[in-house]
Amino acid sequence: MRTLEDIKGMKIAITGKYAPIVKALDAVPVEVPIQDWYPALERGVVDGCLNHFAVLRVFKLLDLLPNHTVFGPGGINMGAVGIIMNANTWGSLPKDIQEAFFEDSEDIYSHSL
Repeated sequence: MRTLEDIKGMKIAITGKYAPIVKALDAVPVEVPIQDWYPALERGVVDGCLNHFAVLRVFKLLDLLPNHTVFGPGGINMGAVGIIMNANTWGSLPKDIQEAFFEDSEDIYSHSL
């Protein structure tokens, strides 16, 4: 989508508090449990969804979503994304695993800018 006009009338899968945001965009919020987003997208029940790229990746939704709209700067506040870990646990992880955390976080944040 290139303009806000492109989203008008689209059915967007949401969870929780995001219905007012989708309505403000003149789209149709569809409350769907996140575990059902894949079949809802696959079957055309919804046209898109609103969530973090990391969540879309975990639920294997990116293959079904060839187009993305990134709201920024500031965008739609989805809350903080982070991992909190005990320092001793972090220190006990092999170096390659620690590096994987940093690589993944760079990928997540590069999509959200």
